[in-house]
Amino acid sequence: MPRRKVTISDISRDAGVSKRTVSRVLNNSPLVSEATRQRVLASIRRLNYHPDIIARTLAGGKNRILGVFVYEPDFPLEPPDFYYPFLLGIQAEARTCDYNLLLYTRQLNSEQPKSIYAEGVNALRVADGSILLGVRTNHQDLYRLCEEEYPFVYIGRRDVPGCEMDYVTADYTATTRRIVRYLFERGHRRIAYIQPQVLREPDQDRLQGFLEGMEALDLPMDWIIRIEGENEGWRLNADEERKHPSIWIRELRDQGVTAIIASHASWALSCLQAAEEAGVRIPEDLSLVALSDPMDPTFRRYPLVTHLSVPRREMGCVAVQMLVARLEGKADGPQSRCLHCRVVEGATVASPSGS
Repeated sequence: MPRRKVTISDISRDAGVSKRTVSRVLNNSPLVSEATRQRVLASIRRLNYHPDIIARTLAGGKNRILGVFVYEPDFPLEPPDFYYPFLLGIQAEARTCDYNLLLYTRQLNSEQPKSIYAEGVNALRVADGSILLGVRTNHQDLYRLCEEEYPFVYIGRRDVPGCEMDYVTADYTATTRRIVRYLFERGHRRIAYIQPQVLREPDQDRLQGFLEGMEALDLPMDWIIRIEGENEGWRLNADEERKHPSIWIRELRDQGVTAIIASHASWALSCLQAAEEAGVRIPEDLSLVALSDPMDPTFRRYPLVTHLSVPRREMGCVAVQMLVARLEGKADGPQSRCLHCRVVEGATVASPSGS
């Protein structure tokens, strides 16, 4: 008859501590006293508990493995992918800090959003701590990780009620303010802003920068346009009928708008294509700025777009530094870092005609 598998509950009873304390020991949490840690480790050895590879590393207390989990359908393994530079930074800094990387690439159901708890348990536990990234965030995952006190750093700001997490982000707000002033100094006074219908945290930060920049210069904020779906239509207000992008481009020009800020490079590409269809010249008739890096190969058909450049490789490096600091007990309270973005001047901004 097969022997019953030893569980955390067994360790808890044997060591005379709570299951949460056992979990903290397994996760190398600094919140456990050394005496309690040694008592739990003794129970683990005595009961022959084998949680994946942790049993092989009891002496050192760490696996020296950092997990990387991406909330995107495909793992970023090639340079054109937006997330690829993050991974390069993570890899370089992990090597510097003497940690191995474990890439979580499995997805049980391609029809469902990715989840760390797809099988009901935390798939990241084999790693000492993990770095998470991707816009399709599962906020319930993050809440559960915080509840378990599992060490992780998110690349990007994420708001989860009841969850204080470590994160590194790009300073979209300050950079967007700079871009508004950049356009103002070149003579632009009527500036349109294009954003998605549903605003994730980076979109919120960009919009905040736009509003602050426009208010500081006392410029009208009458053209904040929302895109629904994959360019199925744009509209100014929720009760308005959606219009094709080329119609909007002509209308903006006719209303005296001289510049467009697109909150994401994909919307900037839509503007370039719509302007081409509408016979509107960029930058002679309308200037254009993107608030993210133009990664789509289709951009090669057009002049370089002036854009906000995210310090992706640096963010990957900083995420590892923050996670290692957490694992080594050098972080006190939630950590956050906000990194400076560059503005790359391309060929899509000019002074308004007649200015």
